[in-house]
Formats: sequence, structure tokens, C-alpha cells
Amino acid sequence: MAGLLSSAISGLKVSQNALQTAGHNIANANTPGYSRQQVSVASNPGQFTGSGFIGNGASVSTIERAVDQFLTSQLRGETSLSSGLNAFNDQIGQLDNLLSDSTTGLSNSLNQFYASMENAADDPGSIASRQQLISQAENLSGRFNSLYDNLETLNKGVQQNMSAAVQQVNVLAKSIAELNQSITKATGESGHTPNDLLDKRDELLRQLSELVNVDVVDQGDGMMNVNIGSGQALVVGSSARELAVVNGNPDPQQKGIVYVDGSSSQDISRYINGGQLGGLMEFNNETLSNAYNELGRVAIGLSDSINQAHRLGVDLNGQLGGDFFRDVNNTALMNGRVLADSGNTLPSNLVMGAEITNVGDLTNSDYVLEVSPDGSTYHVTRESDGEVVTSGDVSQPIEFDGVSLDITGTFNSGDRFLIQPTKAGARDIATVISKPEQVALASPLETSTDGGNLGNATISAGSVNQLTDAGGVPLLFPNDGTMSPPLLVQFTSATTYDILDNSDPGNPQPLATPITGQTFIPGQTNDLPVDALGISVSISGVPQTGDRFTMDFNTDASTDNRNALSLIDVTHAGILDGGATDLSGAYGHLVQTVGIQTNASNINLEASQQILTQTQSLRDSISGVNLDEEAASLIQYEQMYNANAQVISVARDLFDRLVGIF
Repeated sequence: MAGLLSSAISGLKVSQNALQTAGHNIANANTPGYSRQQVSVASNPGQFTGSGFIGNGASVSTIERAVDQFLTSQLRGETSLSSGLNAFNDQIGQLDNLLSDSTTGLSNSLNQFYASMENAADDPGSIASRQQLISQAENLSGRFNSLYDNLETLNKGVQQNMSAAVQQVNVLAKSIAELNQSITKATGESGHTPNDLLDKRDELLRQLSELVNVDVVDQGDGMMNVNIGSGQALVVGSSARELAVVNGNPDPQQKGIVYVDGSSSQDISRYINGGQLGGLMEFNNETLSNAYNELGRVAIGLSDSINQAHRLGVDLNGQLGGDFFRDVNNTALMNGRVLADSGNTLPSNLVMGAEITNVGDLTNSDYVLEVSPDGSTYHVTRESDGEVVTSGDVSQPIEFDGVSLDITGTFNSGDRFLIQPTKAGARDIATVISKPEQVALASPLETSTDGGNLGNATISAGSVNQLTDAGGVPLLFPNDGTMSPPLLVQFTSATTYDILDNSDPGNPQPLATPITGQTFIPGQTNDLPVDALGISVSISGVPQTGDRFTMDFNTDASTDNRNALSLIDVTHAGILDGGATDLSGAYGHLVQTVGIQTNASNINLEASQQILTQTQSLRDSISGVNLDEEAASLIQYEQMYNANAQVISVARDLFDRLVGIF
């Protein structure tokens, strides 16, 4: 009788546990990360009698989770990938809209500037057209500045998101470490795994994978160690390391991620990948950095090329043209392109600036200059491809990719510098010309044909190519309003001529470097050998002995548009990439590149989200709660409970009858 009652009571307990577990499953059907639990039932050992072993009922051996660790790990990986692509896609979408939009982009402002320049060339004496040119130049400068400010806003948004993500990582890491300790304690005390704590830890790990790529390692005692990025430990047992976002070194705008340990820190930025942090850092360090540099390269190309052409002209006041835009090589801008590493040896007497020497050779990359430990040599590495572009003795000039370093003082051993030739170009561009009469649309060179010539030869209007020689010594136009010396072309025969100093028209003299006895081919266009003087002039036709042609300073700039045409040529000429790309083409290439990256990002994100959804469905098919199944289980366990209760009732009736007999 006792055996019957004992077996029934054990069955009652099993059915109670099963009912409670099913109810627990139903209650947590929508709990994030919850894994369906199931009761594992085992038969109790039988009791030996002379007739054999008689059963003693059943008991619950354990309550376990329905979980596939491989799928759980795969879900974390897909979550990290999808979250990283989503963060990257959000940012690059904003950048794409900024650059390609007709209102916020640069294309319209460039076209309007070009159109105003053509209007000024059509009517060089018009003050109104000159003022319009200045206004459009200011509008273009302002558009560059606004685009830079918008990039700064994007950058600040990325930095804020990085800080928020790192704070979440720290909170999650601390919670995971605490759960590690709780799980180990509960397992040790009970001998069974605390399923709900395990689910909670798995969910925290999944949330952590949304922020950064994680690698989870089972320590073997119920604890999980967590590595992030490329294997950097974040949680070890019951201890969690703390992360922080800090200013980059040497560029404070490039934020870095470090381990914080008391007063010391360890930079792990280059190891971070995956998750929201990985996506944000990829966008910030690659796409956004390239946008800064490419936009700055266009701005520097525009400023420098227009300035060089404008300096070769003459304005309505008879003065040589100055800078139209801010000089790209003023001291403040040059010095601002070089950032010293905070680890450099102090004190230092070194002042270094980066001079733009050839805009056609500029790239959209930053550079790192490193001095050898003994301080005698250096090498410069281009960050975009890791190539060493120049190296040598520190006492020698340092030049690379259209940049020359202006160095005052001496390097210290192991010094390191970040060189950013173009990053701030869009911020620094400004229109410095303010008065319409200062716009140099005319050429300072005027040519004329002597009225007494007998031949039909004609001289071209000519052009000015440079004002100084390679050493900076003035050539023909040392001062405003003068050409020194004025030149005379005098034919000594129909096929020979001399070029003379015409400072005294009544007594022309040979030049300091004589140009005499030059051969002329009648009937053809003959270029005069005056390139070394910084000008280009030709004579065509058939001259006669004694024919004369003069070259002097242009005193009537109001009707001359030759330098305006030169400025127009600059806007359509190949300026960047070694002369292969014009300014509009370079900006168009930037817009196209970002657009292609945005499209690829959309495609990758969509594919990743589909894979993530499939992986989540697979996990839910094993670990998720199916309410229909649980309802069926409730009915089954209820019947089991009632049956065991009926057995108890039968045992009681039998016992009562037995007592009644006695």
C-alpha cells in the first residue's frame, strides 16, 4: 500500500513540475532571449522483492533549456554584422544626400561661378558683371565652408553615437560579469544550471553584439569570457574592463577607443570591428575622412589655380592682379596641416608647415612622418595605401605628392607627425577680393604693329605665363603699371630679326641676354623666343626689312578680356590628378564614389537583415515558445496530474477498507 501511495505522490510531483514549467514558458513567450524550458523525467529505482523489482514512481532529474549553442553563436555574429552595416548605412546615407543634393551640394555653385566669369569676359569693362563675379565667388566659398561645417556635424554625430555605444558596452560588460558570478554560485550550490540566468546572459551577449563584434569563450565553470573586436578581452570571469572614447593622437577629431585602467589607458581603436561601433568607426575613418580630403582637394585646386591665373592679369587701376581667393600657402594654413604626436620628445624647437607646391599631384590621403630612433633619418607613409612615399636624411628637403614641408628647427629622435594637406581645404577657402575694379580680367602685355611697316606681318596679342623666374626674381613686370624693359622686334631682313630693349625708343639696345639674329620663316606663324621672359608672343605673315613690332605694358584694361579667358580656361582645364581631372569632374567623382558606396551599403544591409531574420527564425524554432504546443502540454500534464491523484484516492480507499476490517 505504501509503495502505491509513494509512486502516486512522485507522479503528482512530476506533473506539478511539468505544469509549472509549461506555465513558466507561456508567461515568458514574449520575453526577449527566453529559451523554452522542458522537464526531464527519470524513473525511480525499483524495489526488489522475491517476485522481482517493483517500480517506485518517477522523479524530475532536471529542468533544461531547449538551446542550440551553435545557433546562439551564429545569431550573435549575424547581429553584429547587421548592426554594423545599419550604423554605416545611416551615416553614409546622410553624406550621400548632403553631397548630391542640388541645394546643399557644390555643383550649382561651381556652375554659377563659371557662368559669372564668362559674363565678365563678355563685358570686361562692366562694373556690374565684375561685381556679379565677386558675389558668385563669395557664394562658392560659402558653399565650400557650409559643406565642411556639415561634415563636421556628421563627425560630431558619429562621435556622440560612439560615446553612447561605449557607455552601453560598459554597462553590459559589468552585467555579464555579475551574471557569470551568479551563475557559478547557483550551479555550485544546486548542482543544476540556472536556466533563466543563462537566458539573461545570452540576451546580454546578443545586445553586446549589436554594439561590437564579440567572441564568447566558455571558461568551463559556468562563466563566459567575452572578447571584442579582434580578440581584446572585455569580460574575464567575474571581472569586466572599462572602455572610453578619447581624442585621437595626434588628430583630436579622430576619436579613439581605449581600455581604461586607473590612470593608464590602452588604445584598441584599430582592433574594433563589427556592431554599431565598428560601423561608425569604419565610416568615420574611411568614408568621412575621404570626403573631407577630396572636398578640400577641390577647394585647394580651385583657389590655387584661380589665384595663379589672376596674378598674371591687370585690373582697371592698372595694377597686377593679386590673390582672388585666400592664399593656400599662407603661414597659418601651412602650419595647420601638420599635427605633432603627443608622445614627441619635449622640449622641441621645431615648427613645421606643409606647403602646396603642385595641386595636380595632391591626393586625398593623410600622411605620417616618422623620425628614426637616432634622429638622423625619416620616412613618410601615405595612410590610404600604406606606401612609403619618401625617406631620407632629415637634413634634406622633404617633398612628396605635391607637398613640400617647410621646417624650422630640428627633429628629435622618434618624433612622429600627422600631415593633412587637404583636409581643411573646404574650411579655409575664402574670397579675398572685394572691389570690382580689382578683378584682373586684362593682360598686362600689350603688343602693337608699327604704322610704317611695309610687310603684311602681324603680331599676336600675346600672353603672360609667369611674373618671376624659378628663384623668385621678377621678369618683365616688377612693378604695377610698368614693363621693364619694353621690347622691340626689329626685322633686319625678311627672314631675320632682333628683339631689343625699347626703354629708349629712339635708341633701342640689346637685352642683357641678347636675342639677335633670329630666323623667321615668312608665311608661317613664328613663336618668338621670349618664354624665358615669362611671355608668349608670335608673329605671322610676310615682314619686310625694317618692320617693327613693340611689346609694352597694357594701359587700357577696360576693353581687354584676355586674362578673363585664361581664368575660364582654368575652370575647364585638368587641374587635379596630374592634369587629368577638372574641378567639376573631381567633385562629381566624389559624389559618384559616395553614391556607389551608399548603394552597395543598402544592398549589403538588406542581405544581412534577411540572413539575420532567417537565423533568428532558426533559433526560435528550437528555443522559442510555441503557445499551441504549450497548451497541448498543459492538457497532457493536467491529465497526468488527475491520474496520479486518482491513484492516491484508490490507495486511500484501500487503506480505509483495510482499517475497517480490523
